[in-house]
Amino acid sequence: MGIGEAIAEQFIRQGATVVLAARQDSLLAKVAGRLNGISPGHAIAVTTDVTVPDQVARLAEQSFAQTGRVDVLVNNAGVGVNGKVETLDLDAWRRCLEVNLIAPVQVIQAFLPRMKAAGGGSIVQISSVLGKLSAPGTAGYNASKFALNAVSDALRNEVAGSGIRVISVYPGSTESNFRANSLGETRVHKVRFARVPASLVGQRVVRAVERGERDVYITARDAVVCWLATRMPGLADKVIQRLYGNR
Repeated sequence: MGIGEAIAEQFIRQGATVVLAARQDSLLAKVAGRLNGISPGHAIAVTTDVTVPDQVARLAEQSFAQTGRVDVLVNNAGVGVNGKVETLDLDAWRRCLEVNLIAPVQVIQAFLPRMKAAGGGSIVQISSVLGKLSAPGTAGYNASKFALNAVSDALRNEVAGSGIRVISVYPGSTESNFRANSLGETRVHKVRFARVPASLVGQRVVRAVERGERDVYITARDAVVCWLATRMPGLADKVIQRLYGNR
């Protein structure tokens, strides 16, 4: 759903065979059916919980068996967790880390050896603007995406010269059910950013793969805010506090 479905659709429109993975079998089948109505690509559904090692192994086996090779691996599964550091639900945070950080590594370990053996490919890591800066009420989610960026950077250096490219994508506020499905507290700071359509994220991911980009920001606004967080952290703090309604 959301960004994942949008990315799959854009690759389908480019003629790719796309293997879709998600936990909910009925929703996954529905998405696959819709995408198979779009030419010229083709969608294959493999029900998978990426936090379960046996299911990830099965996903890899079926992906290579049905397509022959995997040119692009997109790690998009993710869940938010809300709550201030002082009151953060630690069990919810552990689940967030399992999905957002451990699962992507598990997926990479299942796919990477055969991608390298085939001569290369792209690994797309869907991070977040909140993996570049920390906002009130989202510390647990922020931490998972900061850590995912560290994994991506290390992997990029580890596979240098192997034909594997690692692309980090930093979506900002996006139209999806992500917030509604977040764990932890239900009442959090209300960000004042306008949301962009998930289809824009999908288009940027396809373009990044085609061009071999390293870091991908969906809008200029996202890039500027992340630049501020790195280069002018004091000013970034003030901007974040204002945007998130923090007083």
